[in-house]
Amino acid sequence: MFKQVESGLILHDNREVPVLTFPELEADGRFVHGITTRLGGVSSAPFQYLNLSLSVDDSAASVRENRARAARSLDMDTRLQVRCRQAHGNTVAAISDKASSDAPLADALVTDQPGLALTMTFADCLPIILADASVPALGLVHAGWRGSVAGVALAAWQALERLGAHPGTTTAYLGPAIGPCCYQVGDDVVAQVRALGTSARGTLAERDGHAYLDLARLNGQMLEERGVRTVRSRICTACHTDLFYSHRAEAGCTGRFGVYVGLA
Repeated sequence: MFKQVESGLILHDNREVPVLTFPELEADGRFVHGITTRLGGVSSAPFQYLNLSLSVDDSAASVRENRARAARSLDMDTRLQVRCRQAHGNTVAAISDKASSDAPLADALVTDQPGLALTMTFADCLPIILADASVPALGLVHAGWRGSVAGVALAAWQALERLGAHPGTTTAYLGPAIGPCCYQVGDDVVAQVRALGTSARGTLAERDGHAYLDLARLNGQMLEERGVRTVRSRICTACHTDLFYSHRAEAGCTGRFGVYVGLA
């Protein structure tokens, strides 16, 4: 298991299912949030145990039970849960108080409305929570390599700005994702990352003739260049398949953990 002090996340294992939180964000009473692990659910192998995605070949009944357990553990069960159809792009959906259960095609969600729970699922891609307590407003981003080079984090930040957010009062919390220790990428990805210029500085490393990408650093630097402060979990999902699902480490046959965030 990762060390909580090093990771910047706290593991709450006294709830119905284990939940991770960023201490700083949790201490701010204007937000509620949490990151699930793969523990505490009812799904069978290879999706054991808390798979939250219906896009994999898991039992729908198991996913519904897992989602109910996660929502209760995060005190999200009474909120309107807003999901999206993730497409590895840079589309942002602004969610209002009239949001429905229909899932927009998007890889980022933003809102300034209480009573909602923005939620996405992950298995190596980078989760980003954007939070500005001065509005208050928040966003949730799904950033794989395609979305990252397409600027999904910046698109989400710009949408949050339209809700009144300011860079000096916004923090981006970067959750567990595949790390540069494990994320080997090909020449096509390397070329697209390098085309980003200074934003990509230090995000590619070469070992044994192969290139490795640091998704968290790439997205973090893009946001920091806009004046947004970042907090990084530094947890590699591929290194910790005991706690997280990893598409890369598990050869594509795995479930998805969830990230939830809402305004109190």
